[in-house]
Amino acid sequence: MTDERIPTEVLDEVWVGSRAQRDRLRAKLGGRCAYCGCVLDKMHADHREPVIRVQTDPWGRRLPVSEQRQIRPERNVFSNMMPSCGPCNIHKGGYSLEEWREMLGRASEIIGRKQSIFKTAVRLGLIKVNDGPVTFYFEILRAASETPHPDAAQEYILATEHDRIVAEKDAEIARLREALTALVKTHDRENFMRSADFHREDCRCLRCAFDRASAALGDDNG
Repeated sequence: MTDERIPTEVLDEVWVGSRAQRDRLRAKLGGRCAYCGCVLDKMHADHREPVIRVQTDPWGRRLPVSEQRQIRPERNVFSNMMPSCGPCNIHKGGYSLEEWREMLGRASEIIGRKQSIFKTAVRLGLIKVNDGPVTFYFEILRAASETPHPDAAQEYILATEHDRIVAEKDAEIARLREALTALVKTHDRENFMRSADFHREDCRCLRCAFDRASAALGDDNG
């Protein structure tokens, strides 16, 4: 379920984390994390653009609930919520989407400064560094849904026509079988009682003609 399929009144709902909201959020991307695309077990509800909660005073003491507040409370709506796995949500933290993207883009540089083993593994080819742009799972889905597929209609038409031809062929074969069976049933039964040795390969009796036609129809239908 993408945002385009969600009613506007739902998108504008203030996020309270109700069961109904969480169910809709999980279904938004088919039960997958919006960022890495993993299948969600326990879902975290992440603000794509952060809502900063002020929950402590300047000395670090927790404020009473009545005194806690949000910075940018207008972002605390369903349309700004993303289904996330725990690791992605925790790592993203209070970063905006673009701030997090920029940091992830420098991941190899950051790790390389702190871990010499990482640099060694890269030199030995044990780790491949991807210097491409950071693209999140929900962005991949969006791009795929917006990419035109000009051949899709033609492929559907061809597939439908193929199914029609096959169905007509099967029906015609069934009619031929019924006609042959009816002819054999009305034929002099003497031909049916003779031994197989009586019939030659080019025998023209109706029974042999029926057998040859049935075999041909069977091969053609296979």
